[in-house]
Amino acid sequence: MAITTAVKKCVVGGEVVARAALVLMVVHVCAESIGRYAFNQPLPMTIEIVVYYYLVAIIFWSLAGVEMSDSHTKVELLSEVVSPRITAAADLVSGVLSVGILALMAVAAFHEAIAQTRVFAIASGPFFDLPVWPARWLVPTGLALFLAVLVMRLWNAKRRAVAT
Repeated sequence: MAITTAVKKCVVGGEVVARAALVLMVVHVCAESIGRYAFNQPLPMTIEIVVYYYLVAIIFWSLAGVEMSDSHTKVELLSEVVSPRITAAADLVSGVLSVGILALMAVAAFHEAIAQTRVFAIASGPFFDLPVWPARWLVPTGLALFLAVLVMRLWNAKRRAVAT
């Protein structure tokens, strides 16, 4: 129960980060557009900051919240014509496969984040170099949170199936 509560709190935190990144991105892009067209002075490195920081945070830190609320797209083509037991078995198999694939993705992203951190990866711009290695950690942490939610949901589904 304590783990579930901790995961839920982390998911809420991830959603806050993703929403903050969305608001910051909107403000940043609007400021860049106003600067470009009203004052002929665009903000430097806007595209790089949007691509390397804002979009990554928005996408990867919101995945766990979408999974927690069961809002991912599902194709229920066969579940309407087969028994509930077969549907539950198919859900279990897809859950286990999802956990396995997501674990591989998280490990690969973790290794990439380590590699980028070791070389202090940057995006070169006309005015300054933007460090992008910190943003590389948004992907494995977001995937790890998503993985925690998937495992939690799979565990809860298994417990419900055993109880019935």
